[in-house]
Amino acid sequence: MTSGKEQDFMLARQIATGLIKFYQQRISPHKGFCCAYRYVTGRDSCSGYALKVVQRYGVLALFNAMPRQFMRCRQANLQYSSNMKKCTEEKNKPNKYEQGCDIVSGCLESVEDISKCDCCGDASLRKILVTLFRR
Repeated sequence: MTSGKEQDFMLARQIATGLIKFYQQRISPHKGFCCAYRYVTGRDSCSGYALKVVQRYGVLALFNAMPRQFMRCRQANLQYSSNMKKCTEEKNKPNKYEQGCDIVSGCLESVEDISKCDCCGDASLRKILVTLFRR
């Protein structure tokens, strides 16, 4: 038989689990952005982490675990913002190809030249070209 205190903890765990799931299903999809920590690391979002903590250790563990998780999320956001700023700066640099990337006559005469070609700064385009030229 469970004591009143254990029942209270079980009830608190069920309520917290329900609230987190409600947030994940009903609120989070409509806010317009995702958890930075999840986006950068590919791991659980902050709410996913909170759900695991509640299920494994109980509601009281959230008071210790979530401030650390929010700090990790903040660091991920700063990292993401810094990368986006660099990316934006790169895209705004003047391109050596004023009329677009003239791959054949501009920088790519043979397979050996692929590594030298910036292909308008697009690494994925470079990978496609390598694949095509090696066939």
